[in-house]
Amino acid sequence: IEPQLQAGKHVMIAAHGNSLRSIIMYLDKLTSQE
Repeated sequence: IEPQLQAGKHVMIAAHGNSLRSIIMYLDKLTSQE
């Protein structure tokens, strides 16, 4: 996912709740408190 986003491409992600939250936290480099 990350290489595609860095290349400026659009990526569709189908996920649910906590798994989607984890992906966003990883990509935005957020801590669990944020």
